[in-house]
Amino acid sequence: MEGIWYFVINPISGKGKGLTLWDSIHPLLQESKIPFEFGISEYHQHTIQLIQEQYQKGTRNFVGLGGDGTLNEMVNGIFNAQKFTTNTPCQIGLFPIGTGNDWVKSHHPLTLTNLIPRIQDNQSYPHDVGIVSTKKDNHHYFLNVAGGGLDGQVVEEIGELVASGKKNGLSYIKGTLRALFSFQAPNGKIKIDNNIHFEGTMLLAAGSIGQYFGSGMLISPNAQFDNGILDVTVVKDDKNWKILPQLYKLFNGKIATASFVNKYTSNSISIESNRPIPLQADGEYLGKHEQCSISILKHAILILK
Repeated sequence: MEGIWYFVINPISGKGKGLTLWDSIHPLLQESKIPFEFGISEYHQHTIQLIQEQYQKGTRNFVGLGGDGTLNEMVNGIFNAQKFTTNTPCQIGLFPIGTGNDWVKSHHPLTLTNLIPRIQDNQSYPHDVGIVSTKKDNHHYFLNVAGGGLDGQVVEEIGELVASGKKNGLSYIKGTLRALFSFQAPNGKIKIDNNIHFEGTMLLAAGSIGQYFGSGMLISPNAQFDNGILDVTVVKDDKNWKILPQLYKLFNGKIATASFVNKYTSNSISIESNRPIPLQADGEYLGKHEQCSISILKHAILILK
């Protein structure tokens, strides 16, 4: 089944755009005689299960109709099934119809116009995959940004907005502001190659493969998705009156010049704190932990181009 393309549709993304889009994609695939199967994600993390099942059947080509969350579940489905084996990387693509669509800002999205030519050309480029590992030996994979602290708190805040039916294009800004005034910064350590590079109170520590997160925040303008290196951001605790006037730097690519930001590069980092802090990967909440590591697998997946 290596030649089959599996499409997974998130019917909630984009206020229902996924199913409408699939109604247009389906006949294009039939007319082009491209072998395909499809599934509809019915609940949170269902996409992980659907992708795992297809992988085990031999499918290696996947396309998602959804947002960053759908993409993240696709990647986790693949790597849960692969069990760290990347000798034959899978090929993936995305129709971005989510709220944030941060990953695709550094890539060329699929459209109704280019889908069939891209599949027929069967050309792809390599992309790194990140791994968040906790003390409980749980692994979660990501393609964009993962971290702990304030960003995890923001994801929690957004979850509350979603639950209350108030999520929209400004949800990440609202979540960030709410988190800034509610999150209590822990004392923490950042280790790179087993050496302590930061020690003190910190608002967040993140490892980036992609450049954007939080619905357009340019946290890592120098990040490259195919060099096997994490772009590391550590935000030190500071007074809100010092932080708030510099938040605009999150959108113009100059966040590294903020007085409360430290930048590093590495292929792995470890985060330790004196109390559990919320973790996130590509906007997926991973719970609260006192310790985690973030590492990278170079060229572990292929992106359809």
